[in-house]
Amino acid sequence: MTAAWTVRNSEGELLSHLAGRSRMDVARKIVSRPFDAFRLEVSSSYREAFNRDLSRVLERQNWQVVSVRQKRKSPRRADERLAVREPEEAEWPRARSAAVRRKPQSAGLVTLEPAFC
Repeated sequence: MTAAWTVRNSEGELLSHLAGRSRMDVARKIVSRPFDAFRLEVSSSYREAFNRDLSRVLERQNWQVVSVRQKRKSPRRADERLAVREPEEAEWPRARSAAVRRKPQSAGLVTLEPAFC
């Protein structure tokens, strides 16, 4: 499972239009003026101003920024990841020049050799 972030209003409803990958993404959507993501990372005074604006909005609207669990697609099994599928003949890339010819296939393998051999 992975976590996503969103806003819960005073009635306990989740506001999906304010969802984001991180708490900071959601918070940047809530505040009234735009804040630069890079400056929020590097400047403590800029981050303090941002946090003040965020707390004002959250208190006024009676909202909370909350983490929501999401179901992730089930990972493929190890044997599926390791299985190698031989492409069909039509899927093989064609030789880019006349200097390369294909040998006949043996045991599903294709090797390339120069045309002068």
